[in-house]
Amino acid sequence: MLGRTVRGQAQVKSLPQSDQRVNSPALPAAWNDGVKALAEKIAGAVRPSRTISLEIKNISSLGASEVEAVRVALEKELTARGLRVGSSGAGVEVTLSENVEGDVWVAKIGKNDTSRIEIVQVNKANDLSSSLKPTPLLQRRIVWRQETQFLDFSTRTFSPGLLDINYTTVFEFGRVRTFEFRGNGFSETENVSLPLASDVRDLRGLLVPGDDARAYVGKEACLKLFKDQYCGESLHQDWPFSSDTYARFVGNRNYFAGFAKDSVERLEGQPFYTVAIGINIFDHTTPIVTTELDGIARLYNGTQAPKAAFGDWGDDIASIKPSCGADWQILVTGRGDWTESDRIRVYAISFGNNSATAKPEGQPLEFQGPILAMWQADDEKSARVISKNLQTGMYEASVVTVTCSQ
Repeated sequence: MLGRTVRGQAQVKSLPQSDQRVNSPALPAAWNDGVKALAEKIAGAVRPSRTISLEIKNISSLGASEVEAVRVALEKELTARGLRVGSSGAGVEVTLSENVEGDVWVAKIGKNDTSRIEIVQVNKANDLSSSLKPTPLLQRRIVWRQETQFLDFSTRTFSPGLLDINYTTVFEFGRVRTFEFRGNGFSETENVSLPLASDVRDLRGLLVPGDDARAYVGKEACLKLFKDQYCGESLHQDWPFSSDTYARFVGNRNYFAGFAKDSVERLEGQPFYTVAIGINIFDHTTPIVTTELDGIARLYNGTQAPKAAFGDWGDDIASIKPSCGADWQILVTGRGDWTESDRIRVYAISFGNNSATAKPEGQPLEFQGPILAMWQADDEKSARVISKNLQTGMYEASVVTVTCSQ
């Protein structure tokens, strides 16, 4: 059967959450000996303890991405020696410094009165910065959590003075609610009912914010949500995407049958779940990737026939403006079902002679449950992600952004 099944939910109180960062790229091979030597000294000093807390301080000329690479490599080596790095256990403070001969890494293990100092001299790697190529880093900011399922959300910030006021609008089936975050708590400012009657097997929804806010679910649409609201069947069941692109949603199913006329060059073809649209890549064509019902993602560039196909992508994808030197980048979910943890990964799309390739870049961003929906954000640099945390039972709204490691 086509589609994905929504699972149950637990009762947990709603709370905001801070940023989540993804690991940076690994160190160059020339630095491996130094990392291994330091990890061996730390492991010997903390025994018989099996758990440590690790803090990295940088007083050298290393950049932020290089420091992050040291941390990732050191944690990996400590784990390989049977240690677990967490927030408790033996305290380990590593200071990255340097002298005229090279880099000096100093590990302080334990408390001041019983501390032990271990030092590793590392040969200067003049080509370190050049060997660490710019790599996409994914960051996740959870902006909302609640115990019941929702379809989409939007965020905005209002700055009347020195204090920023943040608003989160949550689109549930049958209502739209707006919450204001000021100081240290949320308060509900709007609660608008939506007279929707869609009988949808696998519920999907899209919220279009703005002065003329709109909400789409199944074959219905609600216009002017907060003023002169009108709800009814959407003309041709068209859902809006970026760059004035509309796709025709199959009302009683969970996928799109094709694109509206004049939206993009590909007017027909296989039905699809989601689409990534290449923005400002070429003057004459608009490349797109669709995740289709047979489990294959296909790239089209001005022709009916696909230029490339990708068989290991999940159903949800989102286009972002290219960074780190890529022609085009797409966020891609994993292939698990709605009972499993999921991840998002960046793929760089490159174009050659009548062909295209997709290469994974950086480290994946891990989620503690399935990703239910992912949409490109209005700034074209981030994505709105709706997921379920299988550990807490909460549904979470996240903004996922991409930056470069250098």
